[in-house]
Amino acid sequence: MKTYRLIIPVWLAGLTGPGAIAGHLEKVWELQLARVIKEPSDLASLSEHTVLAASFSPTGNRIALIVDLHQSDDRIRSHLIIMGIESPGSEVQQFDVESRARIDEIDWSEQGDVILVNGTLINLRTGTRCASPEGRRFAGPQSLVSASMDVQIPFSNSVSRFSLMGLNCELKESWDVHEPWGIKDTSQARGLLAVARLGSSVKVGAVEYLIVDVQSRKIRQRWPAADFGGGEMRFAENGKSLCSAGGVGGFSERVKGFANCWDVDTGEKTAETHAVEGGAPMATAAKAATAIITDLRYQPYIIMDGGATVQRRRVVWDFKTGQEIASWRPGLQRYLMQLGKDKSDWYSSPFPFAISPNGQYVIEGGNGVMRLYEILR
Repeated sequence: MKTYRLIIPVWLAGLTGPGAIAGHLEKVWELQLARVIKEPSDLASLSEHTVLAASFSPTGNRIALIVDLHQSDDRIRSHLIIMGIESPGSEVQQFDVESRARIDEIDWSEQGDVILVNGTLINLRTGTRCASPEGRRFAGPQSLVSASMDVQIPFSNSVSRFSLMGLNCELKESWDVHEPWGIKDTSQARGLLAVARLGSSVKVGAVEYLIVDVQSRKIRQRWPAADFGGGEMRFAENGKSLCSAGGVGGFSERVKGFANCWDVDTGEKTAETHAVEGGAPMATAAKAATAIITDLRYQPYIIMDGGATVQRRRVVWDFKTGQEIASWRPGLQRYLMQLGKDKSDWYSSPFPFAISPNGQYVIEGGNGVMRLYEILR
C-alpha cells in the first residue's frame, strides 16, 4: 500500500501528564468519490456525494459508505458503496438503499459477506436482499436481534420483545421481558447485548445498564446508569470491554459525561478520561483497546442557515494505557434534506468516521472525498 506523508496536526490545549498526545495520524490515500459512484438517471440529487455513514468490514480490508441523498418518487434514497482499502476505488460494489436522513447505520455480519443498512439486509456475494425490521443488529454468525416495546403507563410496566432473525430475514425465535429494555450495542464475538433498562418515564431515561447473553437470555453484568453518564455505548476488544461516552442533550444544554470503559466480565471500570469532555459520537476497535471519541470541551455551537452544528475535536484514545494517540478537527459538509425546500432546509454536519477492527486505521470523509489514515504510535 503506497503511503503519503501528510501528518495531521494535534491539539494540545488542556492535555497534561498521562493524557498527552502520544502519536499522530498519517494519510495513506485520498479518493474522490465521483470516480467510483454511478449515478442512476432516475434519481434527483439532493447532495453532491455527501457521506452519511462509514464502517470497516470485520476483517478491516474493506469499507462501506452510505453516500448521497436522492429523491425517488416520495422516498429518499442513498448509495451503499463497498470497496477495498488496499487500492482505493477497487473492487467497488454499489447498491441503492433507503435513506434515514442523518441517522443512517451500517452493520456487518461476522464473516463480512452480509451487510445490514437501514433495515435492508444485503448478501454481498449474490446481491440478494430482504427487508429487516428497524433496529436489528447482528448478534452472532447467523442471526440478528432486535427489541420492540409495548409501551404502558407507567413506563416501567412496558413489555419488551426480543426477536432473533436469520440471514433470510425470517423470524427464528422471540422472548419477552416485562421491563422497558432497549439495545445499545451487540458483540457478535461473544453473543452479548448491551442493554439500557429504562425508568418510569421517557424523561427519566435509563436507570441501569445490563450485559445480556443472547443464547441463555441471562444477565451477565449490570451497572447503575449514573456510572455511565448516558450517551453512546460500544463493545471493544472482542466483547471483553464496553465503552461509553456522554454528549450534548440539546442546543442550550451543557455537555454531559466523559468517556469510560468497563471490563464486561468483572464489571470493573478500566479507563476514564477527563481530558475529553463528552465523548459522543464515538467508535471503538472491535478487536483492540482503541477508540475514537469526540471532545466537546473547546468547540461551541456554530449557527448555520437556521440549523445548528458542533465543530468537534476527534481523539484517538488507547483506553488500556490512558494515552491520547492523536487528534484532529473534522471538516463540515452541507446538504439539503428534501428537494424543493427553501434555504432553511440546508443542514451541516461534521464528517463521519470509523476505526478499523485492529485499531490501526481511521477513515473519514465528506463533500465527495474519503481519506484513509494510519494511526502511528
